[in-house]
Amino acid sequence: MSLFLETIKINNGRRINLDGHNHRMNRVRNRHFHEIRDIDLRDFIYVPDEFQDGIVKCRVVYGRLIQEITFEKYHFRNPRTFKLVNANEISYSEKSLDRSALDSLYNMREEADDIIIVKDNFITDSYYANLAFLQNGRWYTPAKPLLEGTFRAKLIKEGKIIPRSIKAEDISDFSKLKIFNALTEWEMHDPVLISRNQDH
Repeated sequence: MSLFLETIKINNGRRINLDGHNHRMNRVRNRHFHEIRDIDLRDFIYVPDEFQDGIVKCRVVYGRLIQEITFEKYHFRNPRTFKLVNANEISYSEKSLDRSALDSLYNMREEADDIIIVKDNFITDSYYANLAFLQNGRWYTPAKPLLEGTFRAKLIKEGKIIPRSIKAEDISDFSKLKIFNALTEWEMHDPVLISRNQDH
């Protein structure tokens, strides 16, 4: 049975963006397990007392039904260097529990902190987050990421980022790079300055 994942931010006991996670989860469930009732994560996620303070990662594993819900304190990673990795055959349009293909790419990062995945010469995502690039005061996000993140959808709706096709050779046209996902959000990651003289 295929299993999928939603990773939800808990901020001081408050469950963040459940509407976005519900929408994606039920879309995936209906695609794989037809004619089933939607699930509302509000009925399943109850934050334990020991996870009421600070930022917590709530991990929901599901298939036709929810299989497991776990909590852990979130430790923010702040990668500063990235290696471009080509992966034309990769597919991760659904947040699958199986991340082995992504893990293999991440292991190719060498001395870099993280990777930027390039598919068919277009920029997609980093190992665990969506990307945005700054140009002339505006932030652009790859139009076809590997995974359409829930926070990415929110930022697009708010007009904070603009979808745009970005080729690998176009990275030097931008001045800064940001990573973000449902846990890191927008403000947590300091933008990385993009070098004009070498591959980022």
